[in-house]
Amino acid sequence: VKEIFVTGGEPFLLENIGEILIACADAAPTTVLTNGMLFTGRRVDTLNTLPRDRIVLQISLDSATPDLHDRHRGRGTWVRTRQGIQHARELGFRVRLAATVSSDDEAEEFRQFLDEERIAEDDRVIRRIALRGVASEGIGVTRTDLVPEVTITATAPSFA
Repeated sequence: VKEIFVTGGEPFLLENIGEILIACADAAPTTVLTNGMLFTGRRVDTLNTLPRDRIVLQISLDSATPDLHDRHRGRGTWVRTRQGIQHARELGFRVRLAATVSSDDEAEEFRQFLDEERIAEDDRVIRRIALRGVASEGIGVTRTDLVPEVTITATAPSFA
C-alpha cells in the first residue's frame, strides 16, 4: 500500500477512530479528510496518540471568510474549523486545507488567503463544484439519520 485516505462523513465521530487511524498509519502514510471541528475533549486525547509523521489532516475550509463557508456548512462552522486547524497545528500535525469553490473568483480569493496563512502549495486542495440541477422537493434529515460511514482507500505502489 502506497497511501491511505480515510473519509466519511466525519471520521472523528467514530469512537474507535484512533485505533483505525493507528492501524492505517502502520500500513502506509495516511490522510484523514475532516471538518476539523471536533478537536476538543476526548478527541484531543485521540489526536495525541496518533503518529504525526504518518498522518496528514486534510481539513475542509471553503472560503477565506465565514460568509460563504457558513452558508454551506452552517452558522459558526468557519470559526470552529479555524480553531481546529490551529489546534491540529499546535499538536504538530501537518494540515492540508481543502476548499470547494463555485467560481474562479472564489478560488483566487482562497489562494490569496492561503498565501497570507503561509500554506505550502502541497497542502492546498481547491476543487470546483459542478453546479447543475435543481431540487423541487426533498426529505428532512436529522443528526441521528446521518450515521458516519468511514471509507478507507488505499493506493498500491506502481510496478512500472
